[in-house]
Amino acid sequence: MKNFTPWVLWEKMKKDPDGINCPGIYLITFDKKVLNKAADPTQSEIVYVGMTNSKGGIKSRLKQFVCAVRGTKVHSGGSRVRYQIKRNKNFEFYKKQEELLKNLHISFCAFKCNVKLVSPETLRVMGEVAKHEYYVLSDYLEKNKCLPRFNDRKLSPRKD
Repeated sequence: MKNFTPWVLWEKMKKDPDGINCPGIYLITFDKKVLNKAADPTQSEIVYVGMTNSKGGIKSRLKQFVCAVRGTKVHSGGSRVRYQIKRNKNFEFYKKQEELLKNLHISFCAFKCNVKLVSPETLRVMGEVAKHEYYVLSDYLEKNKCLPRFNDRKLSPRKD
């Protein structure tokens, strides 16, 4: 299993950490307790596990997640977060989503390859990304007896 980067606050992430523009797997939590811990893909604080094989890499996919929470793009996990915030009537919606995003912590593992180049080698690497996401999710499920909250479609629907 590949190693994940240390946890980092999305707002404070340096411009382009090594591998952020590559395909890969990413972990999301809103829990501040993880900041001083090494990233472990089975940590119960994780609320979403995602992957990307897109040309924009992990950074682009994480931006889509944030935009989906704000309602300006589509991302399955981000849309689930947005819907759950909307269902909570205790706080002003916009204020609550921005407070949540200020606590967005990420960790990722990159798979370096040139996704613009169609070759057997690149396709194999991209297949490994997809395979790795399923292994991360299965390890999480095995340890925690559930999926991360926003990977669970029944627990966190995108809409009624």
